[in-house]
Parts: sequence; C-alpha cells; structure tokens
Amino acid sequence: MLLVLAGLPFATATDAVAQAAPNGTAVINEIHYNPIHYDPLLNAGPSEYIEIYNAGVTSLDLTGWTLSGGVDFAFPVGAMLPSGEHLVIVQDANGFQAVFGFAPFGQWAVADKLSNEGERVTLRDGSGRLADEVDYGVGFPWPTAADGGGPSMELIHPFLDNDLGGSWRSSVVSSPGASNSVFSTHVPPQIRQVRHVPRQPTSGTEVLVSAKVTDPDGVAAVTLSCQFVEPGSYIRKSDAAYEMPANWIDLVMSDDGVNGDAVAGDLTWSVTVPPSLQVHRRLVRYRITVEDGRRNVVRVPYADDEQPNFAYFVYDGVPAWTGTRQPATAAPEPKPRGWEPNSPENFPAEVMANALPVYHLIADAGDVVNSQYDSRFDAVRMWGTMVYDGQVYDHIQFYNRGEVSTYKSGKNKWRFRFNRSRDFQARDNYGRRYKTDWKTMNFSACASPHVPSNRGIAGLDEAVPHRLHQLAGVPSSNTHWVHFRVVDAADEAPADQYAGDLWGLYLAIEHPDGRFLDERDLPDGNTYKILNGGGDKKNQGPTQPLDNSDWDAFWAASANLNTVAWWRSNFDLESFYSFRAINRATGNVDMRDGSNYYMYHNPVGGRWRVIPWDLDMMYAPVAHWSGVIRAARCLDHAEICTEFKNRCRELVDLLFSDIDRYGGQAAQLVEELSQIVNPTALPLTMVDVDECMWSCHPRTSSLHRGPWYQLSVLETGLRNAYYRTIPTTNHEGFQQNILDYMFDTRLDGGFAINDRIEDGYGFGYLSLEAADSAIPDRPTIRYSGPAGFPVDNLRFHTGPFSDPDGVKIFGGMQWRIGEVANPATAGFNPAEPWIYEITPQWESAVLRRYAGTIDVPAGELEVGRTYRARVRMMDGTGRWSHWSEPCQFVAGAAHDWAASFDNPRSTEAIYHAAPGSDYDYTEFHNMSPSSPLSAENSSGVK
Repeated sequence: MLLVLAGLPFATATDAVAQAAPNGTAVINEIHYNPIHYDPLLNAGPSEYIEIYNAGVTSLDLTGWTLSGGVDFAFPVGAMLPSGEHLVIVQDANGFQAVFGFAPFGQWAVADKLSNEGERVTLRDGSGRLADEVDYGVGFPWPTAADGGGPSMELIHPFLDNDLGGSWRSSVVSSPGASNSVFSTHVPPQIRQVRHVPRQPTSGTEVLVSAKVTDPDGVAAVTLSCQFVEPGSYIRKSDAAYEMPANWIDLVMSDDGVNGDAVAGDLTWSVTVPPSLQVHRRLVRYRITVEDGRRNVVRVPYADDEQPNFAYFVYDGVPAWTGTRQPATAAPEPKPRGWEPNSPENFPAEVMANALPVYHLIADAGDVVNSQYDSRFDAVRMWGTMVYDGQVYDHIQFYNRGEVSTYKSGKNKWRFRFNRSRDFQARDNYGRRYKTDWKTMNFSACASPHVPSNRGIAGLDEAVPHRLHQLAGVPSSNTHWVHFRVVDAADEAPADQYAGDLWGLYLAIEHPDGRFLDERDLPDGNTYKILNGGGDKKNQGPTQPLDNSDWDAFWAASANLNTVAWWRSNFDLESFYSFRAINRATGNVDMRDGSNYYMYHNPVGGRWRVIPWDLDMMYAPVAHWSGVIRAARCLDHAEICTEFKNRCRELVDLLFSDIDRYGGQAAQLVEELSQIVNPTALPLTMVDVDECMWSCHPRTSSLHRGPWYQLSVLETGLRNAYYRTIPTTNHEGFQQNILDYMFDTRLDGGFAINDRIEDGYGFGYLSLEAADSAIPDRPTIRYSGPAGFPVDNLRFHTGPFSDPDGVKIFGGMQWRIGEVANPATAGFNPAEPWIYEITPQWESAVLRRYAGTIDVPAGELEVGRTYRARVRMMDGTGRWSHWSEPCQFVAGAAHDWAASFDNPRSTEAIYHAAPGSDYDYTEFHNMSPSSPLSAENSSGVK
C-alpha cells in the first residue's frame, strides 16, 4: 500500500512520504507475530496481535469487515473505528490484557496463529473489497528482532507502503492501541534485494554486490563497506576491532550503467569488488549505507539484526588430504593388541569435497580449543561463522554439547545456535531441503563416547534408531552426515595431519524444539527435555501453561496405576508402544525412567507423547539403565499390555523379520544409511578419513585411542561388561554387527535379559515383549488374481481363522500392502530415499466379518513398483496374530476392462467370505455408507 498525505494527524511531513489520504483509509499498522511467550514478573505471556489504524479523516464503519491469513476474524455489526484511532485484534485476550493493561477490540480463534515464517495478512471491507494487505516476511529487509526477540513489528509511518520490509522496524516498546514507538516523519530510504554474485566466489574472481534502493526524495549516495577476515585472525562482533574504521574499506555503488552496474537508472545500485580482494579461505563481510536527498541515512543490515553485516566466503574447494591410521610417531604406550604403524594414505579431492556435504566453521583457534577441551568453558558460547552450501551464517554461537559425555572421547560433540531470522537451511542425506530450517544444530561426533569399542561405527548407532523410530510412527530427529572443517589457522592442510581445517565425520541431529514440531505438522505445544524427572522446556505452546506445571502434574500422576481411560486421555499410547519396542530392538540401554528422552504435550487432545533422544549407547546385550520410562506403568493394565504386545509383533514382522539388506525392513535401512556414509563404490570414504584423523589424534582420550576395528573387545564402559564382536575388521563389520543384533541370528534360539550375547539380543528382547501364547495362528496369503498383477485387478486369498491356544473366536482381520524400493527393485530412483514395507501404501479397515479374499481397489498402486501384501487376524479378546509372510510382487499394467465389461471396476475394496468356512459368507461389494458395517469395512489408506 502506498498512500499520499495531506493534513497529517501527526506532525507536518518533512519527507516526501505522502500528499493526501483518502477518507476511511484502514492501515495494518503493527503486527506481533512471534512474541516472547513468558513474562515472569506478570506471570503471563503476551498475545499475538494485529493493530489496525484509521488513517483517514472520517470514521470507519467496520461492519462485515474481515481479517484473514493465518488468522481469521469477522468484525461485528456496528463496529466503528474513528479517524486517527487504533484497534487491536489478538490471539489471547486475557494474556494481552495482563501484559498491556487494557482489553483488545477482539480475539481470533485461539487455535489460529500468525506464521513465524511470514505470510499474507488481508483486510477486506464489508463488500469483500481489499482494504489493506501485508505479505510480511522474516529476516532482512523485514525487522528481525520482531521474530521472537520481544518487540512487535511497527510501521515507521502509516502512509508508507506497508508491503515493503523497509517501511517497518522492530518496536522500541510494543505499543498496541497507540502511536507507534518508531513513528517518524523523517523516513529513510528503502533497501532490499541485497545480493552478491557469485554466491561463493573463488580466489581472483570479481564479485558484484548489488541492492535495490528507492526513496521519493531521491538517492544521494550508496556506499559498500567491506571487512576482510583472514584465516587464523577471526574478528568477533564483540571485538573492538569489528567496528574500527580501519578494518572497513568503502566502495562507491552506482546506478549509472558502468563499472559493473547492468542498467542505468533501474534503481539497482552495484559495485564490483576487485579480483585481488578475493583470497582463498577469506571471509568477506559487507554492509551498505544509503543517504537520500534530505540527508536521511540508513545502514543495512538494520540495528536490530543479530548479524550486523552480509558476508561471503572465498573458497577454491576442499584439497586432497594425506593421513595415516596409526602413525609410528603416535604409538600409544602400552601398545594395544593389534597396533602396528601404517603407511600414509592419500584421499583425493573428489572424496574430500564430494563424498559428503562440507560444513565450515570459521572461528578463533583459542575459542575452538577452549570450547571443546577446557571444562572451565563448559557450555560457554563462542562466536563463529558457519558456511554451508555457499551460504554464510555470520556471528553464530557454538559450544560443546552433552552432559556426562562432554569430554569423553576427545572427538567431542558440538552445538550451534543460529541468529534470529537467519535459521540454518539444512539438507537431508539426499540433498533435499528440510521443510523447516533449523535454529539449533547438534553435531554428534560419531565417536560412541560411552562405548569406545564401537569406534568406527560412524554414527550408525544414532542414525539407524532415529530413522527406525520415524518408520514406526514416533516423532524422532532427522539426521544427516557432514564433513566438518574448522578454519582457525593460516594453513588449511599442513604436513601435520592433525592440524589444519579437517575435523572429520559428524552426524547432524535435528533439535526437538518448535521447528521440530513444524517439520512434522504437530500442533505447537510444550516440549520438555527430561532429566532426573524434571522438565527442561525447549518449546512453549501458546495455549499451554507458561511454567512447568503441566509436566510436573503428568510426571507425578504417571507413577500411579490410574485407569485405562486416564491413560488413553493423557498419554499417546500408540506412539509409546512403538517407542518402547524400537528401543528394545536397538538396545537403548541408556534410557531410564527420568532421563534421556523428550516429552511433547499435544494441545489438541492434551495427550503427552515421547520423543527419543540421546541415542549414542545402543546395541549392547546387557542391562545398564532400565531402558524404560515411568509412564510404562500403563502396561500394568492387561488391556493396554495386550495392545502393546500386538504392536511389538507387528514391528517384528514389518521391520525385523527379513535380514536381507534389500528386503524393505530394518536390514535395508542399515544398508541404505551405510551406502550414504561409506559407499562401496569408493575405495576410501569419509569413514576412513575419520579413522586416520582420530584413531591416534593427540586429543583422543586413552580409551578411544588405537585401532578402531578389533574383532573382539571387552567393553567395560557400561554397568555390565560384555565382548563386542564384529565379523570383519572394517566398518562393514559394524554394519553386520547391527544386523546380527536386531534380527533372529541366534543359532540356539535362546535369549535372556543381560545375557551378554550380541547376536539376536535386540530381536530376542522385542520378541519377549511381544510374547503371548493365546494369539491366533499366523495366517497365510496367496495371490489369486490374473497373471501379471494388474494394478486394477489385484486379488489375494487367505486361509481360515485358527486359534488353537486362544479363545477360538474370530474378532477381526486386516489386509495391507506396503511398497519396497531399493537398488534391487524395479523402478528404483537412486536420487530418492529407499522405501520400507512398514509404511502402508494401502490398508483395509479392520474387518469384523471374515473375508477370505480381497480385491484391492484400483488406483492405490503404481505400475512397475514393488509391493508386499500381508494379512493378519484377531481373536475375540483383541489379540492379533503375526502378519502373514509377505506376498511380494511388481504391479503390472491395468487390465483393459472396457473390452470385458460394460461397467468400470469399482474403486472400493471387495471382500469375499471364504467358501466352506465357518464364518459369515456375506460379500461386501461397493458397501454403501448407510451400511452398519461400512465404517469398519470401507477401504482406504489409514
């Protein structure tokens, strides 16, 4: 919106912001989209709000007006807004009044919220015509402190174009219902579309810096100021050197079509940074200052930006590297069994630069060492710069991560905090941007700090269980591997293999905060990290308690038996069943009733949900901690315990029954992740780089030094010692070790808790949890449709219900089809993640009448894809059988029904009773919604 003004109700305009305003002009004048949630003095949290201002000279009748976008509000009949007055619409009227001392005009639905990522807010009059609209953003050129720093976002002047970020500033004091705290008639120029090309230059190249600059009073001067940060001489923004004029050089930007400016007079001002200033590993910071015709001056980034400059990193690419796994000069004393000096190995630039994404941290060397190795600086945040994918995240904070494991291995864990409105744009293992950017990034060192015998497992101990939890329906962190480098010295790759930029292989782990919830489309709710039963809040839900009272109440109550109804109302049992089962299968021995997991309080329905965390002590065949959480008390109810056992059996069948690495289950997952971190196509990988870097590094702790891959090692780091064994002395040996742990690999079939035998321990523990002697027999399945498995004529058959040891009463049955995709299946795309059988492509509802044959509805499967069909049966007590063995097939082309029938085939499943069975023989063809069983027998993906 751009208005012109005459007869301002404020002060006389001294800048050319306006000439006249039409009568009845409504302006979206202030937006508070991401308030700080809790004020301890007021014991309240300020509400989100939108302020509307009447900039005209007559009153506005708002009857029938609407506000829409992320929030919706309809103005009531008779609503009036006098000239020069404000009104405020809020998310939480009580919270707003507690903070600001007056009642707002109105409240939108509490469940609605303004997006913290930016969105369009629209105001329409009673006839539906557009009155005003703001498509606000987050981050430059929009105010950044308004993004969760406390201030609201205010217009400098109500007659500016409020769809431009430069018309707004973060409030000095949030001022709903009153003149804006940043109001001024001296309006600075607008600056936007700041960019540099190329995005990540190499040495000796020109860099063109440009910005779009506009001002109704004309632009008098545009100046680019540059600061050059050399490797090994990092300048923090807290250093006096940062603002010293001598550390900045000025270059004049122009819009005259010469010296790099593309087109004269197009409002885009630019300047070329000379090639001589681009030096390998140099960080170049810059900011832009503009003066208009009335000598109003502004510099960007704005004063509220936690990153007070733009930046680029000059880099010529990761060089080759030479390292030795066990240098003769690094021989430990006494020498461990199997220690022998090795010859140097050369890792070509192709492996170093392209095997995994490269993350650079630029920082002061003293800060790096203190952060990672000096306990006096435990959790102290240091300043640094992160570079990834050509993007510079300047002036971020980094520090060591962990509690007990902080300094355990020598190759320690890191945490990075990114600046407000400059979240980290992370990508997954396939190079795809996550849906939600990260505010916090965790690095696991891939060093197994508590289980040193697992050196060389390369992060599979954490990546595999996180992904298994996801596949089982548990909200769990995304992970991806990175090649991490630290620029803190002049020489990138000196002769000393332990010096220079290389730090090695790390696993990035998503932080369970509000962005974690957004990534999974979970409602914004309180989220706690649990430590000794206490809740350390990591996210505040807008409609939930501002203190920890909700967690404290659940923690206290979960120690009790309670009723089944209480558990169903307060705890997400289905998610818990999978959480506990996956932890058993993967040997999460470090989990305990009051620590090492997160809890999420879903505001929709009020149920608590477990989030896995701290998965770096896995695959141990011993008892360490309990491996359960307090809420497991729910299993003392037989009804709930039966459901849990059902889920355990289902996960045994769909994740842990097929040890083939191309079988669509957990073994396939180990193979998929292994091929990312240690691809067989490369003779040397980043796993080998990491071994050379850290097996004998001077900083590596004594328990972690020496050969990584020993066939058998007595592991004493847990409460009970055991022999960790691998079949081969390489990373592939750890891959097989994990498979042998999670699958039925015990030749004698025996299992006992804490028996110290790795093979089949996880499978045995999960099977113990699943055990129930009264379940129905496992059914069979066979394909009974036309040859070629046509996608529109798939039919499967099963045998009769059998329950020799149970109640012998049929209670229900279910059919399912899951897809499998890996390099051994038809139609596989290597650029996409592998697909697992446990994720249903199609499922029937639970059928309460026996149906021995099923016709799968057309349109559910794709031609040329690989699928597995199964069926299971339930008795009258709610006990499910195992799923049948799978019937695997490749879906074929559709049948030509027009040549055979007058009517097209139904798109609903058809269930047929088995001829000769003792059950209801009714066939369900195109069941109508009015049928009393239609809700239970209708088809569809659940």
